[in-house]
Amino acid sequence: MVGYKDWIIKNNRVSAPVLAILFSTLDVLAAVYFFGELMFLVPVITFFTFHYTKLYRFKLRLLAGAIVFIVIAFVATGVLTSAVYNAHPTYTTQFTDGSTVNATVSPYSGTSQSYTYTIYVTPNGTFDFNSLTLNIHGNGGFTKIVSYSEMTNQTFAGNDTHKLTYLDTSLASGVFSYNLTAQKNGTIYTPEISGPLNTSEFVVYTYLLPTYAIYYLIVFELVYVAGLFIARSIAGSRKYREQQQQQKQQ
Repeated sequence: MVGYKDWIIKNNRVSAPVLAILFSTLDVLAAVYFFGELMFLVPVITFFTFHYTKLYRFKLRLLAGAIVFIVIAFVATGVLTSAVYNAHPTYTTQFTDGSTVNATVSPYSGTSQSYTYTIYVTPNGTFDFNSLTLNIHGNGGFTKIVSYSEMTNQTFAGNDTHKLTYLDTSLASGVFSYNLTAQKNGTIYTPEISGPLNTSEFVVYTYLLPTYAIYYLIVFELVYVAGLFIARSIAGSRKYREQQQQQKQQ
């Protein structure tokens, strides 16, 4: 066991980033599937992995840390893409007037010839359903507006909650989102809702990569560099105190 540790330390220029990538990948999996805030432990894990393997030189730590974060940014985006692509979410949101919306699209991902939008609207007071529209947005500025008359409407609980369904058989390949608008003393609307993902998982990955990978890379690097400078400052202060004590003893 001691020999194994000695080998890791002796070859820390390789072993340190490899171990940091391994431990950080486990952290990313836990963050995506259990507790999202764990994602920000990646620079902390990297720092202590380098410390354990005695990778102390400042410039070398910066370079190795950058390599780790580039790899983990790609890994994190991949894990997140898989989680999103294989989800079947129901979104709960609101119109700007407080009316509640529960919406889902089925299937949520894959390559399908038809997608069914199922939307439950519980109005907050009076609501002009006849003016309601479903607005589908896609790549390249694509927008499709579906009027209320094109949807199937089913009412529940004394006309309080309305179930609206729409079958779309003409969506091209791409990543889509949608929202609802209606007229009520002006225009009210909901935020954008994700789906469907009418393409392969790899295409969704390339779609998310520029945003998420850059975001994670910047956050990881900023936290890590701040930690390095703090650690360097603490080490410098400790060395200065030790020198002062030695001078006093002399």
